[in-house]
Amino acid sequence: EAVIEPAERVEVTLAARPFGVTPSSKAEGYVVLKTSEGKPAVKAGVRPGWRLVSVAGESCEGLDTNDAQAKLKAAELPVALVFEAVPGNADFCTNCQEILAASLFSRKMRTKPPEKRRCSACVEAADAEGAEAPEAEAAEKGGGYSAASGSKLSELKQLCAETAAEAQTVTGLRAVRGGSAAGRGRGRGGAKR
Repeated sequence: EAVIEPAERVEVTLAARPFGVTPSSKAEGYVVLKTSEGKPAVKAGVRPGWRLVSVAGESCEGLDTNDAQAKLKAAELPVALVFEAVPGNADFCTNCQEILAASLFSRKMRTKPPEKRRCSACVEAADAEGAEAPEAEAAEKGGGYSAASGSKLSELKQLCAETAAEAQTVTGLRAVRGGSAAGRGRGRGGAKR
């Protein structure tokens, strides 16, 4: 298990409201979950995972999110904020909302913008839920998909076959199935054989 380095403190000054910061609902204290594009916090460089330490020189340590947010709202502009940044050997998972060792994130996930990063455990959990969802949805709808096949291609082929059969029932016309040039008739560059 990797040891996370101590967090570096970063001071920013915000001169306009709204700041464009959404706090985490799961983390202890006021931790930035996301920032809004074009707002003062983004322009000042605030990033997801940063923990608010002080507002206008007043400590926020030990305060819950609501109390820290009240300090932010009451502060006169421009306001100096101090944050603990996410350490260099760590990253912030926007799903479980925790600062975790960088080794718990895939290399591909670390290339994504900070507001979209999720740890490997959260990605795997979402993939497992995603794999179960289509099967449950198909069973719920009573569709003729073969959930056991697990293959998107076979599901698509099944859907096409069902649609063709339904169209034949409604219109009375049979679906034309391609094959040889002789079976296709005119329009293929030669006389009918």
